[in-house]
Amino acid sequence: MNPGSVCILLVAATLLGCNETQIIHVADYEEWKRLSDADKAWFPDNMPVRAYGIYAMYELDTSATNIAFQLSADGIANLEQSLMRLPPEDVNWPPMKLNLPWWPSVLNNRSLEDAQRLGLIFSTYEQKWHKSKINWGVAIDPKMQKVYFWH
Repeated sequence: MNPGSVCILLVAATLLGCNETQIIHVADYEEWKRLSDADKAWFPDNMPVRAYGIYAMYELDTSATNIAFQLSADGIANLEQSLMRLPPEDVNWPPMKLNLPWWPSVLNNRSLEDAQRLGLIFSTYEQKWHKSKINWGVAIDPKMQKVYFWH
């Protein structure tokens, strides 16, 4: 693997203790497949094979995870088959707010009105994980062909 192709950063922040965060950026699904099993465990198990421009931020202390990637319109249509569409009033907003270029501020602002104005589609995805479940929140921006997962 090309050492420059996978960017993994560890960032330590202090806020009444140590909060360790890891950020991952890979170009596409093929690079994502080469990540360690531990790093891939942060991602939903329905990760599309056509995903590209993949970013993830994982907070080790809380397990909060934010993921963003791009996908073609056909890829979005295929992904939506694995998701359960949510009515806007049932949106479970991301617990971790990010000030990063790949994460949309509208999800940080938690403004349903702004999200609807942008045309975001909200869904949820339930993933079995060991003996429990992970309930992912999902937002799709069909105009920009971007997908956002969080829990």
